[in-house]
Amino acid sequence: MNFYESIATNYDHIFPLKQPQFNFVSSEFSSAINTILDVGCSTGSLAIKLAENDQNVFGIDLDQKMIHLAHEKAKNLNNLISFDPHNMTELQ
Repeated sequence: MNFYESIATNYDHIFPLKQPQFNFVSSEFSSAINTILDVGCSTGSLAIKLAENDQNVFGIDLDQKMIHLAHEKAKNLNNLISFDPHNMTELQ
């Protein structure tokens, strides 16, 4: 078991998404951008918040348990968000 898998169920309590983080990230996108890749999405908190603001978001994370938790949290946003276990060093 790797470190992130061991903390996955408590990840949102340890590293909660804060409004300043969301504001910073969302301020970097123009209204013309409607698809975002969240690399290292962990449990998907940022990706979900972006999708709730009508962005199409694709989140990737190496840890399978984090991706599972992200899927569970985003059940009602299926048309705007998807998650996949993927290694960011293998993106092309």
